[in-house]
Amino acid sequence: MRLGWHEILLVIGSMICAAVVAVQYMLVDANDCSYTPTDACRAFMFYEPRLVLWRGAAIELLIVAVYLWFRKR
Repeated sequence: MRLGWHEILLVIGSMICAAVVAVQYMLVDANDCSYTPTDACRAFMFYEPRLVLWRGAAIELLIVAVYLWFRKR
């Protein structure tokens, strides 16, 4: 099976998106509130990892939607 340029761009875009989300998640997860134990820091640590993952899922969905839109043309 030969892949067209649409499929190659989909795979490359998905790999880049997954790598960016993984790096962002590791950076957020490695952070702690030891130096500034404020409520804002605790809220950041509670919500930010979830936001990173959901943002990555939304971007991946956008990539797939763009692929499907170009494939139908």
